[in-house]
Amino acid sequence: MSKHTPGPWFAVADKGQTIIRTSRSSAAFSPLAIVKGDKRDTIKDQEANARLIAAAPDLLEALEYCLDCLGD
Repeated sequence: MSKHTPGPWFAVADKGQTIIRTSRSSAAFSPLAIVKGDKRDTIKDQEANARLIAAAPDLLEALEYCLDCLGD
């Protein structure tokens, strides 16, 4: 299994950019990712994408729980 930065992750707006961080504090940690779009994307699109990415650790945990419940 691949390793990843443990959650929780947060999508925050910082100086006009949407950033994925491991903390809500902008000074606490370096960003994990800066979410950008193409010319067709709006700021709302970028923020929605960032929220989806930030949910990844929680989604992974939920899927692993489901697999445990299903068994073999």
